Amino acid sequence: MTTNMRTFTSEAELEEALATPSAGLIADLEVGAGDLVILGAGGKMGPTLAMLARRALDAAGRSEDEVYAVSRFSDAEARSRLENAGVKAIAFDLIENDDLSALPDAPNVIFMVGAKFGAATAPSWAWAVNAALPDRVARRYRDSAIVVMSTGNVYPFVAPAAGGADEDTIRSPIG
Repeated sequence: MTTNMRTFTSEAELEEALATPSAGLIADLEVGAGDLVILGAGGKMGPTLAMLARRALDAAGRSEDEVYAVSRFSDAEARSRLENAGVKAIAFDLIENDDLSALPDAPNVIFMVGAKFGAATAPSWAWAVNAALPDRVARRYRDSAIVVMSTGNVYPFVAPAAGGADEDTIRSPIG
């Protein structure tokens, strides 16, 4: 079996590749309209996704549409990178703030918030994040299209050469 895996020499080089929109994504966005809110954008995948979204909207001729990245932003460097990329970073704690009305309106929302690590030792916190918060977000954005991105943490470790986990992989949560 041969693979066409590209190698990267730095995290910055990998992020650049991941934040470069494909022709298909650009074409899909050419027919849409409106701002995009990414909730939980300060985590592991959020900054790269927000930068990808900004670049894709620009390439699709939708520079007037905003990309809002919402997070607590405990990592100030991530927030700075987003703002330098033209993304509107909004510091907001979705758990501590009961009133979500301060969040920007948008017809498109990506929800990336989830309690994964530490959930076993804090079940009430995990419930608040994984059950109560999605309800509040769905009510806040009831007129929006919402995409939920979840963790891959439910899959076992799979060697990249094997092609990664898929829908047929037996789930085996770690942690």
